This record gives sequence, structure tokens and C-alpha cells, in this order.
Amino acid sequence: MINYSALFDNFPKLESSRIILDKFSMYDYIPFLEMCNEVDYNQLYLNPGTHISPDDARQYIEKIYPENFSSRTQIDFAVKGKVNAFNSFLIGERTLFIDGPFSAVETQGYIREGYRDQGVNQEVLFLIESFLKMANVRLLKFNCKSDNKRVIHYADKLGYTTIGIGRTSYEFAKRLDLPTA
Repeated sequence: MINYSALFDNFPKLESSRIILDKFSMYDYIPFLEMCNEVDYNQLYLNPGTHISPDDARQYIEKIYPENFSSRTQIDFAVKGKVNAFNSFLIGERTLFIDGPFSAVETQGYIREGYRDQGVNQEVLFLIESFLKMANVRLLKFNCKSDNKRVIHYADKLGYTTIGIGRTSYEFAKRLDLPTA
């Protein structure tokens, strides 16, 4: 059973030598707004012809993301690149969807174009996996578009199993409760 206290008692801050996963703050407002209006972000998350307004971006940071966490169903991380021990900058986002104490956790994320192909997604997944293992999560799932060869490659490299292939997407899963070699 998932340990909800480990997930939701305090907002988790996950950190490696290069990146930080933390809650969004108003310091992230301008880069978040810019990211939300990038073409590939729009194609991934929004309906055709829609966009994120400045007020929408503020609502996500100040209201929607904190409410998701308080409801104990979702954790919305700001993915930040480290400049040094005191400074970082927004390079993406990562969401964990927690549907119930015995359900798989699903994850979805976005890394800005200038930071792809540098191992950031791999590092994000390592941090997420470690965090979820401590909370007794047994299964982590995610999907990607079938033309996203880079994510398909990383899923295989990181030990994920393909559990579904559709016309336009792949679905992957990894057992977190098994010992690793």
C-alpha cells in the first residue's frame, strides 16, 4: 500500500547534482508562462487553438498546483536546472498522478527543447523512482507519442516494459518493488 504520509506530509524536494524537482513558486512565473506557450508544449497538453494566458499561469502556480497537492492526488514538480547551490532556473515540469493506495502511479512530464538530449529526463526519472520507492509505490507508468524515439529509447534503457502500443502512443511501466541488480 502506498504510504501517503511519505508522499504528501511535506512537499518533496528532490535533488541531484544537476537538477532540482521542487514546487512551483512565483519566481517561476515568467519562465512557466513562456514554456506553456511553446509549440510542442501546446501540442502535448492543450486543445488545438488554445493557449495559457498570463492569468492562467498565475492560477496554476498559486492555486491549482497547491490544491492538487492538498487533495493528495497529484504532485506537480517544477524541474529546475542548477546554476550553483543557491540559484536555479525552470527547464520543465513533471507530474505524478496518484489515484489510490493500491494503484500504479502515473507520471507525465515536459522538458524545454534546449535541455533535451542531455540526460535530464533520465535524471528526473531516477529521482522520481527513488522518492516513490520510499513511499512503497510498487508500479510507475508513463506514456509517450509513438514518434518520440528518444523517450522510447530511454524507457528501454531504464528498464521499463512496454505494456501498450497504440496508433499514436506507447505505454511503459516499471515495478519499483523488485530488487535491482
